[in-house]
Parts: sequence; C-alpha cells; structure tokens
Amino acid sequence: MKLYILRWNPTFSMTYESFNSMMDYIHTETIDDFNWSIYDHEDLDRGDMFILAQVGTGDKDGIAAFGLFNSEPYADKNWKEKDGTNRFYADMSIHCLISHEEECDKKTSRLKPGDLLFNDSSEEITPFCAEALEKNFPNVNWHKGHAGVLIPENTVEPLVLYLMRYTLPLKLSTDRIAFTEENTANPLRGYFAHYINGLCPKFKQKIIESNELVYVNYKDGETIDKSLIEISEKKFNKVNLTKDSPEEDFVKFFVPIA
Repeated sequence: MKLYILRWNPTFSMTYESFNSMMDYIHTETIDDFNWSIYDHEDLDRGDMFILAQVGTGDKDGIAAFGLFNSEPYADKNWKEKDGTNRFYADMSIHCLISHEEECDKKTSRLKPGDLLFNDSSEEITPFCAEALEKNFPNVNWHKGHAGVLIPENTVEPLVLYLMRYTLPLKLSTDRIAFTEENTANPLRGYFAHYINGLCPKFKQKIIESNELVYVNYKDGETIDKSLIEISEKKFNKVNLTKDSPEEDFVKFFVPIA
C-alpha cells in the first residue's frame, strides 16, 4: 500500500459547484465512481491511498479529500489537452471531503468558531490549510505540482496519523467536513484501521504491543503467525478521542486481531 498526493486547481479543473455536490452526496452514499489523472502511474495499485490537495488558490490551498484508489491505472483521453493524446487515470473511493471555500486566517490558521465541529471545543484550529501542512510536512509541495505523485516514504506514516488525529474524533459532518455517516459514533474509524494496516508499521506495532490480542477461529495449541496480525476494521475499544488526546489513547482505541 502506498500514499499518493493528487492536486486539484478549481480554476481550471473540477468546479466548486461539483465539489459541493459531492459534499452533499457523501452524507448518504459512498463516492466510488470518481477518477483522477495519475502522474506516477507505473507503481500505483488498486487499494493504494490518496490525498487530494487543493492548489493554486492561495490561502485556500490545503487537503480537500482522502480515500482509496479502487482500480488499477488505465489510459484514457487527455482531459487537459484535446490533441488526441492519452493520460493515465485511476478510479477512487472518497472517504472524507474538506471544504476550503472560506479563507482561513493566514497568521493563526484558524477558522471562525463553529466552522469545524469537533467534539471537545467551540474554537478550532484547522490543520488542513497549506500553511499548517507546510510546517509539519515541508517536503510535500502543498501549492503546486503534478497530480498523482508518490508521497516520500518517510512522510507517509506521520501524515496518515496527522489526518487521524484531526478527523477520527469528529462525530458529525458539517458544511466544511463531510463523510459517510453510516456509523455516527466514529464514521471514519474503519477507514483509519485500514490505512494503519497498510501504511503505519510503527504505530501498528504500538497497538499490537499495548492491547490484548483478539483471536479469530483460534484452536488450542495453535501457533499464531504474528505476521498475520491486523488492526480490526470492525472492532474498537471504548476510548473518548479528541484532537488533544495523547497518542496512547489513539493506540488503545484500536484492536489487534489474529
């Protein structure tokens, strides 16, 4: 499993109107019929993760979506140049959408109170603006570049955990952040368990070492192959998570199974 950054400039690509339509749609249905052009298509596999970054909009730049690719890359007509050439694309399942239509404060990276609904505070910082992302992940270009580029390996795990910290505690979608609300307790929990299994080996090991292992179809005397231990996408511990929770609380939230 790998992590790619896609880049979206709404001035000449998908419009805000289309993006807002997806924001409305994802509340009730998973978006899995979307595609994007992929620059580093040679190594992309179905099941790899993507982050969609809004670019070319100044202070509005930042993470606009994340999810998984649900196809292998394929060639199709060039969407940008009508010259008979092809580009490579991949289909996507979008798990979370983040709107940047309103300009965030340049100095504090803050949105107006109530713009983001976390479960623990009325005054929220937004970690999704490019300015905040540049401070934490300076080796990723958050303002320009190709679409569908592999994120450096040493940045992948910290970036996934960063997304986890600020979105997993969310209880409800808002007009700024939207996701499928099939499970209102923790709508994104199964997705993050999947991301951790594929992209966060250090954090996964902490979960395994800190939690009691749940055995599935275990027989007395059977030897457990530790390489088969996975973080459950369906079973979770009761931990009240907030964006300010220590890492230990996030570790305790997940359940390792064998």
